[in-house]
Amino acid sequence: MPYYRGLGLSMVEAVDLVLDGKPVPPERTTFTVHGHTYTFAELPTVTDDRWEMGERAELAFETDEPLAPGEHDVAVSVRLRISYMPVPGGGRDAKRLTLTPPPVA
Repeated sequence: MPYYRGLGLSMVEAVDLVLDGKPVPPERTTFTVHGHTYTFAELPTVTDDRWEMGERAELAFETDEPLAPGEHDVAVSVRLRISYMPVPGGGRDAKRLTLTPPPVA
C-alpha cells in the first residue's frame, strides 16, 4: 500500500500488470490481501475490507501457457482513489525476475 493511511478496497481503482511487455487482462488477475482474494470486478463493491500501509498484497494471474524458465520482465502500476486528493494516488515498479526450471525427479 503506497498511501500512508491505507484505504478501503473499493478505493483501489486498478492494479495494472504487464508481463514481458504484454498487459495481463484484469479478468485474468486476482488481488489478495491478508488472506482474502478478490477479482478486480469485485473490488469496487468491497467496502468492509481495507489495505493498510505496509501491508503486502499479492497478485495472481493466469496465462495461456506456463511461463518458460528464464528471465521475465514484470511491471505493476497501482491507481488509488483518495477522496480529498485532486489527482489519483498510487505507484509503480518494475522488476526482471528469473524462473528456474523445476528439479528433475
